[in-house]
Amino acid sequence: MPSLYDRVKSLFHITKASGVTTTYNNLTVPTIIVTPPTEDASGGQSDRVRHIEERFVTFEPGSTVLSYLGISITNVPILIAEDDFVGVHIAARSLANDLAAITGVSRTQPTRNVVIVAGSVNSSLVRALSAEGHLDTSAIEGKWETFQTTVVNLPAPSSGHALVIVGSDKRGTIFGIHTLAEQCGQSPWQWFADVPAQKHAQIFALNKTTIHGEPTDHQVPGAIRYPLDTEFYAHVFDLLLRLKANFLWPTMWSSFTPSPGNISVTDDPRNQQLADDYGIVISMSHHEPMQRATNEFMDKGVARAGKNKSYFIIGMRGLGDEATDTDNAIKRLEDMFKVQRGLIKKYYGSETAVPQLPTKNETKRKGGLGVYFHFEYVGLLWSYKWHNSNNLAKANRIWIMNVGDPKPIELPLSIRRYEHLPPDTYSTVNFHEAERVRARWQALAARVHDLTSLIDPSLRPTFSQLVSEPVASGATFHVVTINTAFNYCYALAVYDAVKKPKQWANPARDIVANLSYAESVDTSMPTTEEHAPVLPQLSPYGPPIRHIEVSIRGDHRDLPDKRLNVTIDWPSVPRDVNTTLLVGIRSTPARYPYFDQIRIPVLNARVPETFSGFPESAGYIDADAEPVSFLHIPYPDTRSESGSIALRPFRAARASSAPPGGRMEFSLTLGDAPANFTRLLGDYVDVPSAGAMPPEWLGQVADQVWTRTVRLGPVDPGAHDLVWRTNSPEVYLEKIVVDCAGDGVAGKSYLGPPETRRVYST
Repeated sequence: MPSLYDRVKSLFHITKASGVTTTYNNLTVPTIIVTPPTEDASGGQSDRVRHIEERFVTFEPGSTVLSYLGISITNVPILIAEDDFVGVHIAARSLANDLAAITGVSRTQPTRNVVIVAGSVNSSLVRALSAEGHLDTSAIEGKWETFQTTVVNLPAPSSGHALVIVGSDKRGTIFGIHTLAEQCGQSPWQWFADVPAQKHAQIFALNKTTIHGEPTDHQVPGAIRYPLDTEFYAHVFDLLLRLKANFLWPTMWSSFTPSPGNISVTDDPRNQQLADDYGIVISMSHHEPMQRATNEFMDKGVARAGKNKSYFIIGMRGLGDEATDTDNAIKRLEDMFKVQRGLIKKYYGSETAVPQLPTKNETKRKGGLGVYFHFEYVGLLWSYKWHNSNNLAKANRIWIMNVGDPKPIELPLSIRRYEHLPPDTYSTVNFHEAERVRARWQALAARVHDLTSLIDPSLRPTFSQLVSEPVASGATFHVVTINTAFNYCYALAVYDAVKKPKQWANPARDIVANLSYAESVDTSMPTTEEHAPVLPQLSPYGPPIRHIEVSIRGDHRDLPDKRLNVTIDWPSVPRDVNTTLLVGIRSTPARYPYFDQIRIPVLNARVPETFSGFPESAGYIDADAEPVSFLHIPYPDTRSESGSIALRPFRAARASSAPPGGRMEFSLTLGDAPANFTRLLGDYVDVPSAGAMPPEWLGQVADQVWTRTVRLGPVDPGAHDLVWRTNSPEVYLEKIVVDCAGDGVAGKSYLGPPETRRVYST
C-alpha cells in the first residue's frame, strides 16, 4: 500500500529533494523544492484578480504601493517542509504551475537571495524560522483557517529575503497559497471555466505583514452530482479550496451500476481519502444520514468515514425528500437519533462525539446556525436546473449550497428562475412591464454581443461560458416567453381568441407551441359601458406619456399595428381639472365602418408647495426603498430600482429586536397609529404539524418575494405619513404600493408599478 505522500507524488508530480535536507540561512530542515512539470511551464489558465483580500503582491519594479517596497518573487523557488500536510504539498505544486503560467518562466533552484516559504504553523520549517527569531506567528496561532503573509529579512551570510505564508492549520495554509496565486493572476475557475492566467513579466511581494481570517461566513459549495474518480475530484477539490471552501456533499444515489450505486466514495475508493488529503471535509445530505448511500445501512457510512474529517447528518428523510411513512414523525426521529448516536459511540467511543443541537433557542445551539441552499432544485413548485438565479443567504457556522452541476451555476442572472416564468408572469397591459423586461434583456444581449469582438481571443472561451451564453440564452428565453404572452393578449383583445397558450413543458417531439387562433370578429362599434377602452389617468405626477395600441381586425397583414403616444401640455391645463376626454379612432377604407372612442381621464390636481413626498397618480402611490442613512441595502437584484432597506447594523439589530420564537414580523401604519405587527410569512394552519409550511409558500417562493396586503382603512385627502416597522434585520423592504383607488390595478403586475415621481417642498 503506497504512502499518502507517494500517492500524491505520483498524481501531482511533486519533486522531492533526493532524500537530503535543505540548508538555507542556517535553517536545516527536510524540505521539498516545488517546481512545475516541464511540459506545463508555459501553460496555465486564470482570470482577473478579485481584489477582496488585502493585497500583498504588486507587478511594478520599485513600486511604492501602500508605501512598501517590493521584493521580486518572479522565478524564485518555493520551499515547504517535508513533514507538512499533504494538502499543503498539493497546493504548493499548484502554485508553482500557476506562477509559471502567469510569468512564463519556471521556478529556479534554491539561491541565497529570495524564496517563497509556505507552511503550517506547526511544520518544522515554520518552527525553525520562529525559533531563530525571523518570524512571529502569535497572531494566528490557535485560529481557524487563518493565514499570515510577511516578508522576512534573513541575516548573514546571505542577507536574503523570503515571502513567508503561514497558516494556522492545514486549510489556512492552503488558502494562503491559493490567495497568492489569485493575487498574482490565476483564477479559481482556471479549469472549470477555462479562464487563462493574467500574464505578468514580474511579480513583487510587498514588504508588509497581512493577516487573513478567521472566516465569518464560510462559503461551502456542496452536493456535487458526479460519481467520478480521483482524476475528476482533484479538480473539484482544487476549485473549492481556491474559493476558500472546505466542505462537500457528494451525491450518494443508488442506480443500475453495481451495488451500492452512484456513490462518490465507492465509485473510486480513493475519493474519500483524496478529499482528506486536500483538506475537504466530506459529509452527505439529509437524504443520506450518517454518510450512507441511498441503498446502504448507516453502519457502512460511519465505518467508511474512518478517521477522516467528517460531518454526520443525523435524523432521516423520506425517499425523494418525501415525508416519512409514519403517523408520528417526531417519535420516529427520536428513535432514529438513538440508533445514530449508538453508531457514533460504536466507532468514536462517545455518543457526544458529534455535538447535540438544542432546539429551544436555535441561535445559541452548540452547532451554530447553518444554511442549506439550492442552486439547482428538483421538487415543488417547479424544478429549476438551468441558469443560476439565486440570491445568497448568510450563516454563522456552515453554509451548504446544493450546486447540482458546477456549470452553468457560476453567476446569478435573474430575479426569477426561468422555470418559474410562465408567459403570464409579466403584465402585458399594466406599466409596460413585459415590454420593459424584454427590452432590458435585448439591450443586455446586444451589449454582450458587441463586447465579444473586443475580448482578447484567449478570454473568449471563458467569456462565452460565463457571460455571453447565459445572457444570450436568457434573452432568447425571455423574448420567446414574453412574445407568447403578447400573442395571447392580442389574440384575446383583437381576435377573440378561444385557446390559451400553454407553458412549455418538455415536449417529446418537435411541435409548434404557444400560438392562439381566432374565430369570428365583432363589428359592433363603438364599445360601450364596462368594455370601453380607458387609458390610465394622466396627471402631472404620473408617467409623461401614455400609449394606445391600434390594431386592424381581420386579415390586414399589409397594415402594421400602430402605437399612439398621448401627452398633455400641463401648463396649458387649468388647475383642478378633472375630466375624461374622448378621442375617436376610425379605420378606412374598411368593409365595415369601424369606429371607437378612447377614454382619457385627466386630473390636474396639484399638491401644496409645502409638501414633500409621493403624490397619488392614476389611483396609486409607489414608493421604492430610498437610501435612508445606514438602513439602505443597494442590492441590484431586487425588484425595485433603488434596492431595499433593512435594520442595520445586523448584529445590533438582532440583539435589540430579536423576534419571539423566530417569527419575522412587520407593521405598516398611518401617522400616529399604534404598531400593528403581523407575521411576514402569514399564519400557519390551525393545528401545526412538523414540517408545516406557510399557506402562501409555493406562490411566493416562485415569485421570490413576499407580497403582503395591509388594510389602512378610510383616509382623508391630504398629506399622510406611512410608518414601517420590523422586528428582524432579515426583513428587507423593497417597495410600498398604496392602492388609493381600491381597484387593485396597482397590484396587477409582477414587478409592481414604476415609482411615483417624488416632489420636494419649495
